[in-house]
Amino acid sequence: ESTDIVNLANLLLFVRYELNNEVHDDIFFCQPIPIHTTGEAIFKVIDDFIKNNYLDWSRCVGIITDGARAMIGSKKGVVARTQAVAPEAKSIHCCIHREALTTQNM
Repeated sequence: ESTDIVNLANLLLFVRYELNNEVHDDIFFCQPIPIHTTGEAIFKVIDDFIKNNYLDWSRCVGIITDGARAMIGSKKGVVARTQAVAPEAKSIHCCIHREALTTQNM
């Protein structure tokens, strides 16, 4: 989730997948979200995109997040909601975000 120049919140999702024995990274989508970004609101944007594009949640095998409460909340976070529809999905904390947090006070 990021806020743009006019203070509107946008959700930007990236996808990593294998195609022809090569790993690819692409932008999955960018969608506006309510300014108060709860796990429920974020998951709804993702779920609507998945359903509207006839994609299958079972193909989701991993989630990388920045560790914000909206993302990792045990009941209402995006990870918990995603694992409810894609039980095989594993979650990890983004290593680049950890580095950014570490260098922030240097």
